[in-house]
Amino acid sequence: ASKIRHCSRPRNFAQVMSSYMTITQNVSDYFKVKKGPAEAAYQNSDFVLLLRQKDESVDAAVLEGHINNSDSKAEVLKTLETEQGKFSEVALNTPDGMAVARLVVDQVTEKIYSTKAQEVAFLRQAEKEGKDIFEAVDKLIKRGNTR
Repeated sequence: ASKIRHCSRPRNFAQVMSSYMTITQNVSDYFKVKKGPAEAAYQNSDFVLLLRQKDESVDAAVLEGHINNSDSKAEVLKTLETEQGKFSEVALNTPDGMAVARLVVDQVTEKIYSTKAQEVAFLRQAEKEGKDIFEAVDKLIKRGNTR
């Protein structure tokens, strides 16, 4: 418990040989609170993985200094593609440079982490009714691709 309390600020994780991961839909989310823990998490991360974002979001992040555009990183980010239900390209920004990879997940994982309103509502309703989550996911998959 003392280690968890100590790690309430992201920069403390390294001191206790731990790591952390955060997820958001837009880089600017990390900077909504000036000098807050989310900004510290982003600024202290050696590895940042970015999914496709709107061109204007990438441009704004560069202008605000949230994305370092050395080596035309912004242009790479603008080329990322997602094919719903098949793959999402992800930019891996590391100390050694930037690379692009494809994130491919199985159908069960896709449905569990879906952000599509119909699928989220279906799974929440199943949960309220006390149904097994994997049975509910299986029904979604059998219904066909709803994207």
